[in-house]
Amino acid sequence: MRPNNIKIFFAPLDIIETKLLEIIEDSKRKAIKEGILSKCPLNLHNCFFEPEYISHEDIAVFWQPLKQNYTIMLTNLWDGWVTLGYLLNIVKGVKMLDLSLFNDCVKFNFNNERFIRVMWDTKWDFYELGQPLFFENTEQYKVRLKKRRLTIDMVIEYTKFLGVDLMNPEIYKTDKEALYYIKPNH
Repeated sequence: MRPNNIKIFFAPLDIIETKLLEIIEDSKRKAIKEGILSKCPLNLHNCFFEPEYISHEDIAVFWQPLKQNYTIMLTNLWDGWVTLGYLLNIVKGVKMLDLSLFNDCVKFNFNNERFIRVMWDTKWDFYELGQPLFFENTEQYKVRLKKRRLTIDMVIEYTKFLGVDLMNPEIYKTDKEALYYIKPNH
């Protein structure tokens, strides 16, 4: 399984839990306050592949992979719940890697310091912001076909340099209960 939209926070799960509780407590927005934060065993199938689950609630699940010091966030929202990621990253100061791995949109955003994206709108568009990181294949960004300047395979390789192997099934295993932030749709 390779998720299409994933956020990786470079902090252990207990830190993420504390920050989420602060966000819920401090929020003036009803949409954030009415969300419920709970702990239970990690079960991605129920959250992301059962249609009745997806249609009634917005769900974000956070877990810390075995023997790792980072936390992964997956959601059932098409944009990966940008607002929740923003609050943890910008407002609460947790380093974040934000990835989109779709055929028509590939995005690599490291802590809002380095952003690279190729996407189809009415035509293929390539965009980058910030200084390239030492592991980037910047020569590829110069190829004539924009849709080949950043690929899913490139992003998967980039994440390995940051200590995250998205293709390793071990990242979907944890010895801790996962955090679920669930917000009913009204």
